[in-house]
Amino acid sequence: MEPILTTAVLTAFTVISATAPDRMGHRIGGISSLRWGENRRGMMALPDRGYLDGMVDYVPRFHEFEVIETEKETSWKLLRTVPFRDMEGEFFSGLAKTTSTHIDPEGLAIVPDGTLYVTDEYIPAVYHFDREGRMLGRLMPPKDYIPDEKEEIGRTENRGFEGLCLMPDGRRLAVLLQGPLAQDGGREGAYTRLLLYDVLKPDEPPREYRVAMPSAAQQPPEQGLKQKDFAFNEVEAVSNNSLLLLERSNRGKGHKPGGRAAAAYKRVVWVDINDDGSTTKTPYLDIVKIAGEAGMEPQELGVKFESLAWGRSAGGKRSLWLAVDNDFKSDVDTQLFRISVP
Repeated sequence: MEPILTTAVLTAFTVISATAPDRMGHRIGGISSLRWGENRRGMMALPDRGYLDGMVDYVPRFHEFEVIETEKETSWKLLRTVPFRDMEGEFFSGLAKTTSTHIDPEGLAIVPDGTLYVTDEYIPAVYHFDREGRMLGRLMPPKDYIPDEKEEIGRTENRGFEGLCLMPDGRRLAVLLQGPLAQDGGREGAYTRLLLYDVLKPDEPPREYRVAMPSAAQQPPEQGLKQKDFAFNEVEAVSNNSLLLLERSNRGKGHKPGGRAAAAYKRVVWVDINDDGSTTKTPYLDIVKIAGEAGMEPQELGVKFESLAWGRSAGGKRSLWLAVDNDFKSDVDTQLFRISVP
């Protein structure tokens, strides 16, 4: 199906050097989520668990940027880097296997009181932090989301809570699994799950919805895509009943050596949530096509489009920001895209 929105335009493309340092002396890269601060002043960026997919000890953190925009360009200035700490004041670890308190931060939401919620892919869970990175609490998932010893139940490895946004009502958080639970077929499954938590009633169980995964069978055979190659990476609210979801394949610049370099299937879809727990999904943006219309080749686009956030409005149009996670690689820059939509 063709996207329903055909007038979207890429209005700015920016890169942050792969080796640019943060305020703690590490690389900025690995951006998994973007969110504008209050009143659209400053952009907050969330890196994930660190170098080599959780094999190197790294303190998870968030960054705050000053973003200056013109009609065709943007510039980003890093203002500060804030590490995450637990309730005792100890740093979180990004290590996948450790006895320390660890977190793989993937999604970010800012609530009206200025505090932050962050999705964790490990448990999976949703952590609550103040603006200085101190843990305030945690929202746990339904029990069947937590992996059992045989990994026959629960989130699939590296497919935990990924996307996160605050709904316009200011109290509900939309939390998106990157892929199907083990009992739903794992990486070969046909649907993932979306949860809605009420932050004013943290002890109540979340509402649950099913969202169809992209289908490998519907893609051009020459792309060589398999069902396990698809994932969801971000969610952004349109209204209290509609969301934008970022979905992608694992093809693009920075893909593992020997893999296909050309980007394939990077899209934003419109999802309406229904009272019966189902969802209706409609194509919205084809990112590869929009970038191509701006003169970018598929080989230039990164693999992991992971961030999706509403930007500032100008001239009667809205803007969407997208960022590519470079996995902290020293030879792959962080890519940032601003797309104008009606």
